[in-house]
Amino acid sequence: MRNLSVDEILKCDDEILAFFPEQSQEKITTKALQFRRQGMFDTAIGDLVMRVCAQLLCLPIMAVTSLNSLPCVPFIPDNPLSSRPIYVAYHYYGAGHYDSTRSLVNTTL
Repeated sequence: MRNLSVDEILKCDDEILAFFPEQSQEKITTKALQFRRQGMFDTAIGDLVMRVCAQLLCLPIMAVTSLNSLPCVPFIPDNPLSSRPIYVAYHYYGAGHYDSTRSLVNTTL
């Protein structure tokens, strides 16, 4: 998913460019290519990943955060295949942002 997300970001369509109004297309491309490395997390690119994943999967994603003021952030694709969302919980890390999660095996919803 990381690489597919980067591929989408690298397309730099108008919607992607609008998400980064203060950055050049070259800077967005450089940051996106760095994001291919596992463990790499950049605030601007990282903020976009859940939105891109929702679009790629055609499924709603609910990001559960550790912020009291914003406990859940919905990402709804343009044409969802289902109304049932995927839930992603983030682990608070560093100076006010989030890093990747680990998957749970054999869980029942």
